[in-house]
Amino acid sequence: MFLLCTDAIACCLLRADEADESPWDQIRDWRSGDSREFSEWLDSAREDGRMKNDDVTMVRLEIFG
Repeated sequence: MFLLCTDAIACCLLRADEADESPWDQIRDWRSGDSREFSEWLDSAREDGRMKNDDVTMVRLEIFG
């Protein structure tokens, strides 16, 4: 899995990883083409202060062999 993220979301994910919260597992479980889970996670992260309220973009690329 490869993630390309803007600064606000990248910072949030790296902080979560440093705290051993494994954000990668949750992101991996999101269904492709369904933005609802991402939107809910984004709203939650902004509301509880884990991420600043800024524009965000994330591209997830998975290569299956």
